[in-house]
Amino acid sequence: MLDSKRDLRFALWSVELLKGKAFQDELGYRTLSLTVSMYEHGQANDFEMTVENRDRYFSDPSKIQLGDEVKFYVWFADKTPVGLGTFTIDEIEDSAPPSIVRLSGLSSDTVSKELRTLKSRGFEGTSLHKIVEDIAREHGFTPIIEGKDVRLERKEQKEEHDLRFLTRLAEEYGYNFRIDGTKLYFIAMEVDEAKPALSIKGLLKSRTFRYKTFKTFQKSIVRYYDPKTKEFIEVEELDPKIDTSNLIKMTIRAESREQAERIAKSSLRRKNRRQIEGEFECMGVPELQAGINILVEGEGEMFDGTWHIEEAHHEYSKDTGYTVRLRGYKL
Repeated sequence: MLDSKRDLRFALWSVELLKGKAFQDELGYRTLSLTVSMYEHGQANDFEMTVENRDRYFSDPSKIQLGDEVKFYVWFADKTPVGLGTFTIDEIEDSAPPSIVRLSGLSSDTVSKELRTLKSRGFEGTSLHKIVEDIAREHGFTPIIEGKDVRLERKEQKEEHDLRFLTRLAEEYGYNFRIDGTKLYFIAMEVDEAKPALSIKGLLKSRTFRYKTFKTFQKSIVRYYDPKTKEFIEVEELDPKIDTSNLIKMTIRAESREQAERIAKSSLRRKNRRQIEGEFECMGVPELQAGINILVEGEGEMFDGTWHIEEAHHEYSKDTGYTVRLRGYKL
């Protein structure tokens, strides 16, 4: 159950500065504003913060420099602190007057040279899950894989770093991919969307909903060449909830009908999930993160129900306190 409004008034933030993984200083008391952004798929988590610099602390490279890390915690009253991630600083902007420094960077889990090295290689006689598992263990991550596997006789990685390659595999076969700490998540979209929903009743401050038919599709038609029959084969995937005549047509490389069907289903699902989409501004609760489902109530028949969250932006400022902005789509 999410924290009550009474608890939320006592939110405290801690921002630890790390050098070589060792604690260097606490920056929370210097912080004017910060945003920690979390993404479910295809994008590394990031942060941006502004800090006071009247004593020129951040102008001294012995105190802070590119490549240092910051670690964020938030907690309420006597509750255990909740970590929102560790990030590597990749930009420092110093401005005056007033003396302010802006820091920004990406999740430390995704910035290693090995993860971002371009590679060309082939995977033979394997499966989707096996490829993901092998790459995860190659980088020291624990793979968390959920969904139906698919057989792959050969899959090529062509001048792609592993992050881009795994993102492409996820989008082809209907998965969401992200790295969080020591875990690499590769979860089928239908599994993510079936999770229990958290109610945001009493936490919602404002919202914007969009309902559209533009860029939604009734059917996906995928055509591929079958080397066994030496014929082109078409497979179709229909979305009965979409009332338009728009079609997706693709010619792809596939080894089997199963692969083609998975690709057709994934392409249609990713396009149509945005038929009803929206943004929410909520009172700050660390449990509101990318990849969860929320329950919307009291907003009308069209918009009430379960929503899936793709992005969560945890924001703090001395003026407005702690809020969370969410972006997602209705299931």
